[in-house]
Amino acid sequence: MKYKVIILVVSVILMLGAISQTMGGLSHQAFAHHIEEFVGIDHELKSLSPLEEKFDWEIKSGDWLDINLKTNTMVIRRSDESESSQEFQIGSGLNQDGNITWAGVTYNPRTPADEWIIKEKNQQNLYWAFGTKEKDENGNMIAEQLFLRMYRNDSSGNLYRTKYGFHATPEIENIIANEDGYGSYGCLISRYQLLKFMEQIYDEQIAQGGEGLKLVTSWES
Repeated sequence: MKYKVIILVVSVILMLGAISQTMGGLSHQAFAHHIEEFVGIDHELKSLSPLEEKFDWEIKSGDWLDINLKTNTMVIRRSDESESSQEFQIGSGLNQDGNITWAGVTYNPRTPADEWIIKEKNQQNLYWAFGTKEKDENGNMIAEQLFLRMYRNDSSGNLYRTKYGFHATPEIENIIANEDGYGSYGCLISRYQLLKFMEQIYDEQIAQGGEGLKLVTSWES
């Protein structure tokens, strides 16, 4: 009976994942780890020594995000590059040559190197991909599933809304520790508190009359 319940739960989760309208799915490895936790299978993570994340950056108009996909790190920079923040550990899409099919689209899951702009905030409804294990100051689970939507220019230079975005995920620690940060189906991923800090930067750009939050992804060291 237990195994029938497990199969049913996994089937429902896979069905929910198939209808997601973003590139934000978890990799098979990260997803498998989440299922193992659910059914009670022991899974010991490699030791993780994350960079101490300090959110003491003074947010100003023109701040932008510089993301190194080779190291899966992010730095906040001034518009004139006069100042830079510490490096933050993040995650990105699977670093592979082959294609995958997600949400009815076949594509390479490696996060593209490009110049983007976050222009809107969305809320998702799929905990396994967009939720967080972090808790609020009262020790309660955080229900929010924030998704910072990324736009980019097409070949004609026209800005368009993509399925890519920046979001948290319950498996972020496992992805950083065991997959070198390559654990999504294309989206950029981070710890929830870092995501909320990026939301503050985005909000400030909008408040100052900006179009959004500039974000550059690159494979250069």
